[in-house]
Amino acid sequence: MREAIRRLLWLAPTLVVVTVLAFWAVSGALGDTQAWRARPLLFNPTPIGVRDIAWGAAQAVAEGGRESARAEATLARLGGAALPHVLPRLDSMSPEGRQRVARALAPLAARMDTAIEQTLKEGDTAAEFWIRFWEDHFVDFNPAIVKRVVTRYAQRATDLRHRELIRLDTFALDEIIRQMNERGGAEALAQRGRLMEAAAHVTGHPWVLPSGATLSQGDAINAQWQSWWAARRNDYVNVVGVERLLSPLLQTRYAAWVEESVRSKFGVLDNGEPAFNALKRRAPLSLALFFLGLVGGSVLGIFSGTAASLMPARVARWLEAALVLAVMGISVAMLSSGEVPEKASSRFAVAAVLMILFGAMLVARYQRTSSAALMKGEWVRAYRALGAGRLRVAWSTVRASSNLAVSAMAPHTSTLLSAVFVVEFALKLEGLGPATIAALSNREVEWIMLITLASTALVGVIQVISDLLLVGLDPRRRVLTGSEH
Repeated sequence: MREAIRRLLWLAPTLVVVTVLAFWAVSGALGDTQAWRARPLLFNPTPIGVRDIAWGAAQAVAEGGRESARAEATLARLGGAALPHVLPRLDSMSPEGRQRVARALAPLAARMDTAIEQTLKEGDTAAEFWIRFWEDHFVDFNPAIVKRVVTRYAQRATDLRHRELIRLDTFALDEIIRQMNERGGAEALAQRGRLMEAAAHVTGHPWVLPSGATLSQGDAINAQWQSWWAARRNDYVNVVGVERLLSPLLQTRYAAWVEESVRSKFGVLDNGEPAFNALKRRAPLSLALFFLGLVGGSVLGIFSGTAASLMPARVARWLEAALVLAVMGISVAMLSSGEVPEKASSRFAVAAVLMILFGAMLVARYQRTSSAALMKGEWVRAYRALGAGRLRVAWSTVRASSNLAVSAMAPHTSTLLSAVFVVEFALKLEGLGPATIAALSNREVEWIMLITLASTALVGVIQVISDLLLVGLDPRRRVLTGSEH
């Protein structure tokens, strides 16, 4: 039991290593389909935050080169989040550069409802406005103030509270989206709707609650905001402290995938269903077929392999080849013809028979080899000399000779899972197989990673079960593992 516990404790770090390797392989094979996958894969040598993005864009605007138009759009998108990193450093720019940056911030001023955009098109007026604005309001750009402003606005939206929040613009996005996620339930639906409207105003995204929205609609729109924020947070929040030290690891595609998986239950499939919910719905059928192939196939394979050890080796090999051809022939015939039983129960029965035969095919060879070797032992020859028949001797060796077949259970897990997927696809069963094949075709990394993680965990559990069975089958192994037997 202590050995089993030790193996289970090692399962968690093993899953981490497997997911890293699988994510690297799957991302390279399937390509990038989301914005956060533009980041480095596992390590980011140049992590950035809003300070770096905003000041880089401001310098590009001040220089007035070919990149100035794109930099102006970046400053307008960053909005209020860029002000604490740009306005205090305006004096360090040349007069012409300061005017260009001030004019580039004119759309932001209109969005913040602090001045008329057209008035700020003139350089001198714009620079004076922003300098005066920062002198009057720099104290408002503080996390504690932002939390108070957002909380008051969510509780009750008055004109004054609305102006206070809009003046902060995107600087308040982190707190807005955090409170949007926390305010769940029907009683807070109106508060969540106000926060969505504020976020939509500063970002331009149309993700707001419609009139008469239900709780499920609120959760769905909130999920959109949370997914977008997970990919874009570093554009609006400055990383400091421990987060700054860990940012080379946090600002990577793998870290973004982990965060998105935890937040959204491994993402959403193309059909709109959460991947984890699809796994829970489809897994029982696939697991039933898998364990039928594992347990039923192992039992059938052990007894058929033991019986084959009594035959001449050439005959036994011919029978094994015939079994392989039968299983493969039935599978290929179903795939090529496309004719399957109409009833789901009939299709499942056919799949169960195929999986048991396939599992027996994997185990029988090991069992025959182990039984044949054991039949040559001295104690078997002595038992035969006392008058025991070959069948009785073979039955007596089943327990001792099945160790090799049982120890091969974990290595056969991936093979059996592949067989389950193929059988489900051929028989049109609603299991994991058709969904996995569709995910490979549609480049759904979330589902592929979820299946990889679940398969690895299943292999680990099967390995522990296999070891426990070996302890029960072999008394000598029980002594070696510290058992009292």
